[in-house]
Amino acid sequence: MNAAVWFGAAVFFTFLATTVFHQPEILKVLGWSYSGWVAQFLWARYFDLQLWCAGVALLHLVAECVYLGRPLSRFHLFLLAGLLCSSLIGGFLLQPKVKQLHLARFQKDATPQQVKSAERAYPVWNGVTQFLNYLTLVGIMIYLWQVTGLNAQNRFGSKFRS
Repeated sequence: MNAAVWFGAAVFFTFLATTVFHQPEILKVLGWSYSGWVAQFLWARYFDLQLWCAGVALLHLVAECVYLGRPLSRFHLFLLAGLLCSSLIGGFLLQPKVKQLHLARFQKDATPQQVKSAERAYPVWNGVTQFLNYLTLVGIMIYLWQVTGLNAQNRFGSKFRS
C-alpha cells in the first residue's frame, strides 16, 4: 500500500499539481512571484512525503526479512536506498536552492545584478530538480512493479515466524 500511495502521489504532483501553477489563469490571479512561491511550498511538502514513503518502504523491507525469514533482496535495498538518497538530495540540496533563487528573482530590494544572476541560474537548478523528480518517479514505478508481483513464492516465504 505504501508503494501505491508513493507512486500515486508522485504522479499527481509531477503531472498535475506543479503544472497548475504555470497555467495562464493562475498566473493572471497570482502572478509569477506568488505562483512560484506556492509551487515551492508544494515542492517542500512533496520531498517530505518522499522521505516518509522511502523510510516506510525500507522499514517494510527489513520487517519482511526479520519476520518472514526472507533473505534481504539487494535489488530492493539498493533501489530504496537510491530513492531515499534522491529524496534527501532533492529536499535538502536542490529544493532550497531553487526556492532561494526564486525569491531572489522577485525580491524588491535586490540589485539588478542579483536578479539577472538568479534568472540565469533558476532554470538550470529547476531543470536538475525536475530531472531528479522524473528519475525518482521511474524508480518508484519499478519498486511498485516489484512489490506487487504475482509470484507468491518470491514475495512471501513458505513459513511465517512471529
